[in-house]
Amino acid sequence: MNSRMLFKAALMCALMVFINTSRTSAQEREVDTSKFPKHVEIFGLHVYGTASAPDDKVLHTASILAEYLDNDEDGVPDNQKIVDAMVSKNATMIAAKNMDELRRLGGVPFPNWQNVWVDNIGPQRIEEDLYDQAIEEVLHLITDYGWAGAYPSVFGRSRGTGLAKASEAARGGYFEEVPEKYPEGAWHTYYDESCRYECQMSEYIHWGVTSILGAHKRYWKKLGGKDQWDLRTKEKVESGDPALFALLTDPKYKLPTVLPDGKYLGKVLKIQHADDEEHTINSGGSDATDITKSEEPIGNIFTKQIEVFGIHIYATDFVSDEKMLHTADVTAQYLDNDEDGIPDNQKVVDAIVRNGGSVFMLEYQNKYEGSELERIFDKYLPPGPKASVYDNQTYPNAFVDGVFNTPREQVLKGALDAPLEEVLHLITGQGYAQVYPSVFGYKSGSALADAMDLARGGHFPDRRPERYPDGAWYTYYDNYSCGYECMISEYVYWALTSILGAQAVPGRLESIQDEWTLSTKEKVKAGDPAVYALLTDPQYKFPTVLPDSEYRAKTFTIQRYP
Repeated sequence: MNSRMLFKAALMCALMVFINTSRTSAQEREVDTSKFPKHVEIFGLHVYGTASAPDDKVLHTASILAEYLDNDEDGVPDNQKIVDAMVSKNATMIAAKNMDELRRLGGVPFPNWQNVWVDNIGPQRIEEDLYDQAIEEVLHLITDYGWAGAYPSVFGRSRGTGLAKASEAARGGYFEEVPEKYPEGAWHTYYDESCRYECQMSEYIHWGVTSILGAHKRYWKKLGGKDQWDLRTKEKVESGDPALFALLTDPKYKLPTVLPDGKYLGKVLKIQHADDEEHTINSGGSDATDITKSEEPIGNIFTKQIEVFGIHIYATDFVSDEKMLHTADVTAQYLDNDEDGIPDNQKVVDAIVRNGGSVFMLEYQNKYEGSELERIFDKYLPPGPKASVYDNQTYPNAFVDGVFNTPREQVLKGALDAPLEEVLHLITGQGYAQVYPSVFGYKSGSALADAMDLARGGHFPDRRPERYPDGAWYTYYDNYSCGYECMISEYVYWALTSILGAQAVPGRLESIQDEWTLSTKEKVKAGDPAVYALLTDPQYKFPTVLPDSEYRAKTFTIQRYP
């Protein structure tokens, strides 16, 4: 916005030496790495960071750039002509602390550049309900040098272009400089006097694109955009500014249709440091500051897998090998509880494999929003139901030789060891429920459902009741989104793991009693004889020993993607 123009004016003297003598390509220009020691390249374009710019913020900027240019995230620019135009202009992003820092560094050694201030960008801005300014500033670089360069008669910032005509209509007329008052009926009314005709078009197209992509539904009031722009949704742009809408949605230009979120999936982006060491940060949106050297996976964020009886476990590079192997061992021990190398109930395994059941492992929960996770699944994993296991909730030594070692503070928070629950959900839901639908089916009328109705004190087919009846021992209140099938899944988990001894950990009952009170085998047998009979019936071959992550029939190895 106005800071962009003011800042460039303030730095003009410092920049003159660079602009007048530096019209060469990035490859020919020597960048002073003492001033800009961090560098990411994507599609031949460059993002530089100062020493004070955190690595994750530099990478975040590069991710936003990549997402705008490769909106379907297949690793290839959607419109190579736009990228080529930007490369020819040496369009460059700079991530820095603030204006003072760039002044102290003597300016920016690039003729065509755009800045982001690192305190105003990043995924944590969304978590704090603040606008991610990289959404705007990166877009300015792309529209000014990419769209305008590739299609000058359409998106060029000079009178007579398609964009200029639309902009003049939106401002209520042609104004080389900012008028004292815009005409009534104008819907783009930017009053910053430093932002003249070309700048006004940059701001105008930014508002149009980001409104169509849905950026302003949440942050409108905090942005102050209401004093500049009236059409803050796709529907309002379509009806209120049809000329601009037609330009920005014309498929021949292959412009973005999805708002970037800093979680680029097309490839792993790497930061080159001045020390010549190449570092990788998760470009899938983590705001963690851990940096790990690694080889780049080819077009996939899941870089390793293990197969257990035909069931696949997928993980990212940021999941530890130890925890991935632990998850494989737990899966094998649930299915081959006597550890003779053969599944105890082959029908159950066959059903899971037939349904495409798998396990995926990420660093932590809520790393991706639901819609983003679906996109990842569609793009990188085979179809089918999936169990989620998170690195930070996985404890390989949680249960050894009959003794639990999960940290007490985690037990009190409700955590034991994620694979013990999540893998079991996959086995019961995609295995037992499919092979024995009348007994273990996740539907009203199955024997398991009837037992659950008794445990909940009644049949509640839609959502949990406001209050469970007195005497109920399964009272899952935690999530309104957990419908009847979900309730069955949780119920069989509680019952079976209690029978196997997982819920008998000291301190565990006090953390789960609002949901489940029968925390031992003896309590389940006495308090819920119906489910006890189902889960201990030898014909179904449920596990009788809790997995301890030491599967003895086979040593699993991790297959890594080249």
